[in-house]
Amino acid sequence: MAVFDDFLFWSDWNLRQVMRADKWTGGNETILKTTTQLPNDLR
Repeated sequence: MAVFDDFLFWSDWNLRQVMRADKWTGGNETILKTTTQLPNDLR
């Protein structure tokens, strides 16, 4: 998990996605990337 500006970023190994959401409300959840491999880190 990472925080940048007004967003939380995290990877979901079950869905194999990198996602983000508003850090204040948890709303506006967005899928940034779907992969065939397990996402390991955020940069």
